Amino acid sequence: MASLDDEVFVVRSGDQQQVEVYTAKGFRLHRHISMPRSGYNWGLAACARHRCLYMSDANQNSLLRANLVGKDPVKKWSVAGCPVGVSVNRDHNVVVACCGANKIREYTTDGFPVREISRTGGEAGPWHAVQLTSGDYVVIIKRPGVVIVVNVDGEVVSSYGHALTSSDSRMKFPTGIAVTQNDVILVADTNNNRLLSINSERGSVQEVPLPVVDGIKFNLPLCLCLDQSRDRLYVGGERRVFMLDNAKLVYNSDAFKEVQA
Repeated sequence: MASLDDEVFVVRSGDQQQVEVYTAKGFRLHRHISMPRSGYNWGLAACARHRCLYMSDANQNSLLRANLVGKDPVKKWSVAGCPVGVSVNRDHNVVVACCGANKIREYTTDGFPVREISRTGGEAGPWHAVQLTSGDYVVIIKRPGVVIVVNVDGEVVSSYGHALTSSDSRMKFPTGIAVTQNDVILVADTNNNRLLSINSERGSVQEVPLPVVDGIKFNLPLCLCLDQSRDRLYVGGERRVFMLDNAKLVYNSDAFKEVQA
């Protein structure tokens, strides 16, 4: 998922030839964006500066860029090493986590390589990376299930392996992250069916239980999308999307609402 202005972008599993575009108000489907046939998409990110949408294709080792204004065709370039999670950093470049190459790569909106971070922390397979206000990057390592912060040289600044919560259980297959303006790190801890809120300044971790709707618990959260302008968090997984308004109060799971996608 990704959001920009008054729109929310969603890619469904098994249907990567189009992106569904919903209104942020009312969450109503109002258009589609056609994309070239792709193999396995995981990452989706929108850029306000360049008015475009980025989508990764892990099977074809490539990144797709679709303009949100005008009629220019979709641009595609090669990104070796199984690109998965994508994000847009403070320089308005696209950041790609390449789990197969154990690297984080940064490109301009035209596909020109800017930076490559070779991870030196010992863990393998970065799944998603987002830049913090400090310039460091918070990175999800899906296996064994840790969240680390690395600098631009790949040196580990901090690491969160055990989730220091009341249950004291390790993360299991964390897959999605989002970062607030105050560098609070939100993690979709997929196989534990929960969200984690990490205060990077204090090093504290808080567990966010997922909601129950009509007696059914929302399981396997896969991706997070933080709309800073509305202070809203979208959580996607199991063909459902939940919305949390006032994301600063992310620990209050009663504030979740289900939206139809």
